[in-house]
Amino acid sequence: MKQLLTLIAVFSLFCGGLSAQNLVSTEPMLKNALLEEFTGIYCTNCPVAHREAKSILEDNPGRVFLIALHVTSFAAPNGGDPDFRTPFGTEIYNQSGSPGIPRATVNRHVFAGGATQLNASMWRDKCAVIIQQMSPVNIGAASSYNATTRTLTITVELYYTADAPASSNFINVALTQDSIYGPQSNGGAGSNYLHMHMLRHLVTGQWGDEVTTTTQGTLVTRTYTYQLPEDYNNIPTVADNMKVVAFVTEGHQEVYTATQVDIVSSMTAINSPVNSLFSGQNYPNPANDYTYINVNEAAKGGRVEIYNTNGQIVASQPIGTSVLVRLELSNLNEGMYVYRVVSGNTTSEARKLTVIR
Repeated sequence: MKQLLTLIAVFSLFCGGLSAQNLVSTEPMLKNALLEEFTGIYCTNCPVAHREAKSILEDNPGRVFLIALHVTSFAAPNGGDPDFRTPFGTEIYNQSGSPGIPRATVNRHVFAGGATQLNASMWRDKCAVIIQQMSPVNIGAASSYNATTRTLTITVELYYTADAPASSNFINVALTQDSIYGPQSNGGAGSNYLHMHMLRHLVTGQWGDEVTTTTQGTLVTRTYTYQLPEDYNNIPTVADNMKVVAFVTEGHQEVYTATQVDIVSSMTAINSPVNSLFSGQNYPNPANDYTYINVNEAAKGGRVEIYNTNGQIVASQPIGTSVLVRLELSNLNEGMYVYRVVSGNTTSEARKLTVIR
């Protein structure tokens, strides 16, 4: 079936005026991690890598997102086996450097050398590094699907909390699908292996939709419509099993941050943020030697972490039995910081803090 794609030229930039903003936070936020996993149905080591990726997602809900790309000769079908490849995977794989699967990139970032590809043993640690860094831009998304016409409508919002390092960024919108049964070497299920997070299509094309205003205070809103085909390569599309993974890149490589929503009537929510441990904004702000933070009951026994604008942790203070926390700032230099609350396996959103002297 011929795939139909329409990019609606509904593009709004609001510098300072936030009346239309409802999908994305305007507070500085930590990066989310995008794990792009290179895999194939004839790769005997891939099932172990699949389990590692699944474990990372389970341990970092809402902070790490996964796209599985079937690439290389290990994905080329033989006989009547299904073809899980896309027109996009090979280019992304080739960009990542040294060949081989199972491997993955984490935010397409170069951690060492010139390649972005990482062995599965490194994925968890590198995701942990990325999600401790500050992003210059926040991303939010909403999706709705008309089952009668098979029309998918996706809205993506960016809000720049700082000037981006590059004047040209790109919005990328990927469609993934879960629960696709098929063969997998060493998967232990014959032709009934359950494939998850499989890339089906890139709505915004190979390298995304360009954004040319990337300065602090800029809000970007773009809406895309796409007619979902009944199948890709004769593999049925099941809307209820599909997700939108939206991410923003610097050029065609470095991923600043990402988000994910179901394609069927789903959206990010900024008024009730996931895993929020706050019950109000800190005061005073700007602050000098101290500021007070109101937290909820779930934050008790946790800690407050303060980061500089380079994403480095500069202070950490335990939370006792009170929901009113006095955060000591006397050892910090004047400037802008962000803080978050960590309690057990829960991490709050980041909030902005200004220290004056």
